[in-house]
Amino acid sequence: MEAIYLLEPCKDSVSRLLRDFTNNPKNYTAAYVYFTIACSDEILKQISVSGCVRYFKALTILNIGFLPIESHIFSINCHETAWLYTCPVDRVPDMNNRLESLAEQIATLCVTLNEYPKIRYRKRSSNLELAQFIQLKLTKHKGDNPQLGQGLHKDRSILLLLDRGFDPLTPLLHDLTLQSLTRDLKEINGNSYKYGKGQEYELTDKDKLWKELRNEHIADVSKSLPTRLRAFAESKRHFLASTKKADEIASGASSLRGSQESINSVGTTSSGVVNYGADVPPDANSNASRLSSAAHLRALQAMVHEMPQYQKEAASYNALVSITDYCLSACRENINNICTVEQDLVMGQTAHGDTLPDPMMSLVNVLKPDSMTEVDRFRLILIYVITQGGILEANLEKLLDYARLSLTYKSLVAAMSSIMGARLISSVDGSFDSPLFRGLPSLASAPSFIQYYLPIKGKRLRDVDENSYALSRWVPYLDDLLEKCISDSLDSQCFPYLPGVQGSLSKVGSFPKPTDQLAVPNSSDLRGPSARFRAPSPQPPSTTRTGGSEGPAGGIPTSPDLSNRQKQRSDSGRSTVSADDSIFGETSMSDHCGPRLIVFVVGGITWPETRVCYSVTQRCMEARLAASDKSSGPTTGVHVKNRGHLGRHSHKSSGLSLPPSQPSNQHVLKNGGGAGWNWEVILGGTGVLTPKQFVANLQNLVEYS
Repeated sequence: MEAIYLLEPCKDSVSRLLRDFTNNPKNYTAAYVYFTIACSDEILKQISVSGCVRYFKALTILNIGFLPIESHIFSINCHETAWLYTCPVDRVPDMNNRLESLAEQIATLCVTLNEYPKIRYRKRSSNLELAQFIQLKLTKHKGDNPQLGQGLHKDRSILLLLDRGFDPLTPLLHDLTLQSLTRDLKEINGNSYKYGKGQEYELTDKDKLWKELRNEHIADVSKSLPTRLRAFAESKRHFLASTKKADEIASGASSLRGSQESINSVGTTSSGVVNYGADVPPDANSNASRLSSAAHLRALQAMVHEMPQYQKEAASYNALVSITDYCLSACRENINNICTVEQDLVMGQTAHGDTLPDPMMSLVNVLKPDSMTEVDRFRLILIYVITQGGILEANLEKLLDYARLSLTYKSLVAAMSSIMGARLISSVDGSFDSPLFRGLPSLASAPSFIQYYLPIKGKRLRDVDENSYALSRWVPYLDDLLEKCISDSLDSQCFPYLPGVQGSLSKVGSFPKPTDQLAVPNSSDLRGPSARFRAPSPQPPSTTRTGGSEGPAGGIPTSPDLSNRQKQRSDSGRSTVSADDSIFGETSMSDHCGPRLIVFVVGGITWPETRVCYSVTQRCMEARLAASDKSSGPTTGVHVKNRGHLGRHSHKSSGLSLPPSQPSNQHVLKNGGGAGWNWEVILGGTGVLTPKQFVANLQNLVEYS
């Protein structure tokens, strides 16, 4: 019997592989061996001297050292490196090896996407070192495949390297969009959401309904889901033996509609902020609502028995109703109160635009040990410490005591100092010391780019959208970075290009000229790729094999876009979509025609930041479409109508004024698209973090140091 091996080329995995062919008798007659990334010289020597190569019909490097999470989101499995990244150098002697391995995995993503990007990084020594390793790996891949990075406008692509210190607040905050809130409140293993009587629901791109709703605010979901559910029941009415079940489903949807009406009933407008974001008041009819929801779910399940061909769609509605009901209940119980304080602290003002009179009192009033988990209490205290620019050790101890938290949590605050690159705890006598913040400046004296997101600086107040929800005013700092990077206005002192290799995009004419300097576009611009059409990029040469035919590379769960190049190889250039996949949305897409902004965060990304990734890509697409539709030629910006919570803020300091004829709730995305190209954002990190996982990483950092 022959075997297929899909391995990460580490010493332990390779030893187990070789053992299968050195045992007597041998476990298999032959093997097809596929390594996710390139092997080190040490691993190649280990294989060579073993004498097992003669049993290998294929020995191939797949260049897939990453895990696709969603269509534009990926993760790299090196969790230890994630929280050791900001440790003092003398405490992690093998950091160079860790960085080199991480660099190879990041490089495989670029190879998969056929990108040879310019590299930018947040100014920090560890980021510079990682950037240099990545450049070495990419240069090697470019030597093996000269076609790497070839294509229209591919020379503008950027790889932006960040560490988690670029925004320490977003991983701690409650986010009220469906996916972020669900993963924050529930323990979800992988992507499997468990509910009801042993039922499971996969939170993946394959489910069209989940894909459409996951980045919507919970208040918006509670409005749209009942409407969708009623429409679904009505559309299938003629398939049912009795119309009674369709009526029950349609009427049962009113349980969520009731929540929506509760939300709308408290809507007030002040200082340009609509104050009704998921502010769900205690529902006097909550028991009746739950009974109605249960009746609706029973009717939906009965409907599935009569129409098995619609089982997947019905199951999606079933699960989404359960998820939404769970999230709304959590908002009513305690989340609203916590979010109010969180948003006031990070924004530096109330939802009415008033200055926060006493941040400490606001914090103390909501710190209720009996109704809050230990992690939530610490999250709130840490948010307070960061937003106030640090804290005296004595005051921190009082807060921890009031919240019934152990004094060992001081060490976790020290770990956050290490991540941020600035000291958060100060003491009069210097009694509290930690190697994690030894030698670091205080937050007040740290470089300006470290302090940018602090409310005391007032940098982001004008970024509040007049249509934002009161409990969702904060937008991840990543949104600012992406827009500035695309418009080539990102501070090159704080986020430099890799020295000696890269240069500013504006120096190579990467962005369109201002509109008033443009004449009618030339023929080459008009023939550029449309945002409505995506053609495949040149295929790299196939990997040399030791013998045998090409075997499957199974065993890796893939997401459509990031894995498309592997699909093209296995299907001889053609991607196939099964009937099941076509029901729940596209599962494959040709390579993006245009530049990409690939962002990698060492320390992990958050679910709210994945929403930002899609939002910026969508705005660039709209900019490209608007530019291509103008007969007078391309423009440097486009006015994009606000699309609710997925849309961007309207008051953006881009230097571009809105024309009088345009509504005030529109936003100009500078350089979002030009003639023949548009940007696509790909976001990844050393994992996708929930707040609980982020706090666990702080604990890991403390234990290691």
